[in-house]
Amino acid sequence: MIFINFIVILLYIMLAVFSRKNHSKYKGNVFKCMADVIYEASKNKISYDSVKRSIRKVQTVSPKGLIQLTKKHMVESLSLVLCIFLIFNLISAMAFIKEKYFPDNENIIEREGYQGDIREETLYLNNNGEELIYTLDVSQLQYTEEEFIGESNKMFLNLKEDILGENISLENVCFDLTLPEKGNDNVFSIKWKSDTPDVLTSHGKVNVEELKSKTRVVLTATAEYLEYTNTCTYEITVCPYEGNVESNEIGMVGEVLDSLEMQNRNKKYIEIPDEIDGVKISLTSGKKSKSTLIFCVGFLISFCTLFIGKSKLDEAGKLRDSMLKTQYPAFVNKLWLLLGTGMTIKACVQQVIDDAEEESILIKELEYTINQIESGCDESLAYDELGTRLSLGPYRRLMSHLSQNLRMGTKDLLKLMEEEVRASLELKKEDVKRKGEEASTKLLFPMILLLATVMLIVVLPALISF
Repeated sequence: MIFINFIVILLYIMLAVFSRKNHSKYKGNVFKCMADVIYEASKNKISYDSVKRSIRKVQTVSPKGLIQLTKKHMVESLSLVLCIFLIFNLISAMAFIKEKYFPDNENIIEREGYQGDIREETLYLNNNGEELIYTLDVSQLQYTEEEFIGESNKMFLNLKEDILGENISLENVCFDLTLPEKGNDNVFSIKWKSDTPDVLTSHGKVNVEELKSKTRVVLTATAEYLEYTNTCTYEITVCPYEGNVESNEIGMVGEVLDSLEMQNRNKKYIEIPDEIDGVKISLTSGKKSKSTLIFCVGFLISFCTLFIGKSKLDEAGKLRDSMLKTQYPAFVNKLWLLLGTGMTIKACVQQVIDDAEEESILIKELEYTINQIESGCDESLAYDELGTRLSLGPYRRLMSHLSQNLRMGTKDLLKLMEEEVRASLELKKEDVKRKGEEASTKLLFPMILLLATVMLIVVLPALISF
């Protein structure tokens, strides 16, 4: 993986040096210089027509200006892609270096505590490329003999208070003692033995019915843990009571692992070697490198950045089409009325522009068309281009009528315009109907939520009453 990271970084350096020498427009941003080189190298092979169409929907520009805006958009998008991909490539390289030269010791198994249970740990053994599984029984953390003696002595000291039960002290025992069979958080086993079982049994039961005087009893507690034992004696005075009482190569590796586990039972962690007799050992199976994962994620994110930028343009284009559809009925109706007064088509379009209360996409396109005509462009061709730029069926049809009238001099322009007005009204009705259906669909979830709330208000008191 590090070789791919190195090649990518080397390509970035070469592209940056070349772009800085040959492209001076973006001297302040090396990524834009690099993106400019990529765009210039690819524009003869990739037309970027879809990007141009999306930009043309939201910008009123000349063909030359459209090319410049397309280049600007692509350079900005590519520079962002290059920046994101470089960052992830560097992170991938650092992750690889860390894994290679500063690895986390992953072959460490943590034992359960002293009071824990034996559990199974799966190890993956790689024998010359063949991956096998070995199950190691890992016992709980264990005390050494010295630790056991110390811990059991502490336990015996605390037991003086714990075994009293209802008695006040061991010097005046007339009630049964509480003799636990486990100690030190259930790690040690405790066995009890009384030298006078007819007075005080090894289970802590006191026989005081026929006891006439105080009797001295030696109670011995033996703590057992693995092969270790430790004893403690308690001198107890039982007094009469007046009143009522109430676990080939893989097999050899397994033996080494079992032996290693047994030798370290007094340690919290077991460090498993990475290799035993040529057999590689790992706690995970076929684990993928983090650097490779980071590199792939960076590539995908960088690749998706282009589509995000394009989708934003498409959304802006859909909004522009929706606005043009809304403005069409009023535009064609006003154009029909002005043509009915005897005004020329150009004059009618200019009047629509002058009467506009606010500047919209339609007004900008009409202004651009008037400027084309005044700059010497053929009027009929200007209207054809206007219909192409607006790229909506009703506008194309309308501009085709106007262009055809100028070229062929048709006399029924007003009749055609009247039909367009009727058609626009039908389109407006359909648009209003569609928006109404969309609104009702959007209101469906709030209505369901409101219904659920009402039902809860009605049913909850009945449920509470039960």
